[in-house]
Amino acid sequence: KTQIEAIRTCPAERLYALATEMRPRDPQSSLLLMEKAVDKGFAAAARSIAEYYDPAFWSATSSPFRRADARIALRWYAKAATLGDSSVAEHARRLEHDLQMTSGR
Repeated sequence: KTQIEAIRTCPAERLYALATEMRPRDPQSSLLLMEKAVDKGFAAAARSIAEYYDPAFWSATSSPFRRADARIALRWYAKAATLGDSSVAEHARRLEHDLQMTSGR
């Protein structure tokens, strides 16, 4: 099997586990595997991607992105909720509040 074929046929849970394992040392590759897990309907992967963007979780060493982005985080939290992760509601409310406070200045 090629690596691409292996990723395509790998169960979402395994992709997420691999992504989580590699996150500290290779955030960019971790992100790619998490996106594949989301494509397969794995809600926890969408939550993890949201955390890559969420200002409350973002760090330069653990995120593949140069800066946090609350709006993109909110979209990923919504995706996680759509996929069945009810734990993201509090994070989404916090970000919505923060964005309203920022835009109201």
